[in-house]
Amino acid sequence: MKKLILSTILAVFAIGISNAQLTTGEVKYSIEASSTDESMAMATSMMQGSEMSMVFSGEKARTEFNMGSMMSMTVVADGNSDKILMLMGGMMGDIAIPTTTKELEASQDEAETPEVNIELTNDTKNILGYSCKKAILTNEDGVEVIYWYTEEIEVNRTGQRNMNADVPGFPLEFATNQSGLVMSFTATEFSKTLSDKESVLFSTKVPEGYKVMTMKELTSMGM
Repeated sequence: MKKLILSTILAVFAIGISNAQLTTGEVKYSIEASSTDESMAMATSMMQGSEMSMVFSGEKARTEFNMGSMMSMTVVADGNSDKILMLMGGMMGDIAIPTTTKELEASQDEAETPEVNIELTNDTKNILGYSCKKAILTNEDGVEVIYWYTEEIEVNRTGQRNMNADVPGFPLEFATNQSGLVMSFTATEFSKTLSDKESVLFSTKVPEGYKVMTMKELTSMGM
């Protein structure tokens, strides 16, 4: 179950990292998890109150997940230095994975990239005062992601390689359905200013008390 949640989290982090060129902004999302699978009932109940935040400034981005009482995860990406820092907290303790954009791209190149069909619809709705349109992304395995994106928040898409590169806007709401686990993300706040200093928000220095691991070591653990 945790592996499934982690894979969903990493997919969403790709949004945060690839959209790092938003001039300046901070978006907070509420997260709802549900499943018709009874074996997931306890896990989804532990995820109540989950939140995500995405912070951007120039070439830098920070994305944070707080998954209720299950786990927390933070990714800081600095496009100027090519450095990425992943921080994980939970039953396994506090783990830090320093890496780079090139290393992540190399690991993606080694894996088979599934084809994704993107359908841009004319459906609209208002989120936080922004007019949003609906996009439906479906991969070759039938996994579907629904985006509600706004074109009123401008994003520089230079160099993007993630699967939502053809969605012409910034997501203020999106939902994933993977192996019966439905996770919905809805923006609750959007600000064009930052809540803290950039030196604090976008630091790629490993905090004290964290166990340092490599991406290879993390992968060997089934993550």
